[in-house]
Amino acid sequence: EKLTSLSGGAFIAYADHDDIWHSEKLSKLYEAIGDNVLAYSDLSIIDDDDKMISRSISKYKRWFKRYEGSALYDKLLHRNFVTGCSMLVRTDIAALAIPFENSFIQDHWLAIVASANGSFAFVPEPLVQYRIHSSNQYGVGKFTGVNNKTDYIDIRVIPEKQRTSAIIKRLDYCEDLLLHAQQKLKEIDVRLSFLQRFTFARLFYFLKYARSVPQRFLMELVLGTMPGFLAKIALNYAKNN
Repeated sequence: EKLTSLSGGAFIAYADHDDIWHSEKLSKLYEAIGDNVLAYSDLSIIDDDDKMISRSISKYKRWFKRYEGSALYDKLLHRNFVTGCSMLVRTDIAALAIPFENSFIQDHWLAIVASANGSFAFVPEPLVQYRIHSSNQYGVGKFTGVNNKTDYIDIRVIPEKQRTSAIIKRLDYCEDLLLHAQQKLKEIDVRLSFLQRFTFARLFYFLKYARSVPQRFLMELVLGTMPGFLAKIALNYAKNN
């Protein structure tokens, strides 16, 4: 955040200390950005010893999809697909993200703000070798620390509600984004109510209003209706797939 506020150039490219950039990363992103507010690329995955794990993050994360174009906040409300070390963003757009929201990982917040102010370009070539440490799977595991339904609520759902509330508060100048965020907040309240205590009425509302992300819908349906030991089995399956 501090470095973003001090930047004097037209564009910002964020760097993690242990990733490896392709020699033409900046030139290719600069060429791609055009009239867009942000450009980002695919990335490959390496381990501690620079050994290649996957030549594309989309192959490493089977559920991971990339998007380009305008009005991408609808996608970003549900999941971030822009990795910070792979992006080039206009400085004036990045400045709108200050102060960064504590409930967000920084690259997700930057992407949300950028999506409210313009379009994205995507370069399908892996321009960064993204390092995954054996002792730190940060950025890869969707269910890190989640071992039961209570963990899921505390680690996944409540922070999601906090992030959505922050979007409504900070980015209300984008009317379409505001509408999507308000709808999402209502959906989160339905999901949270269902997960906290099962009743047939809450199940009905969950089945009617909580289907926007099919994989998540199925996971939460299991968590909300199955006994605890079956919910743990489902979570373990999700961690490994």
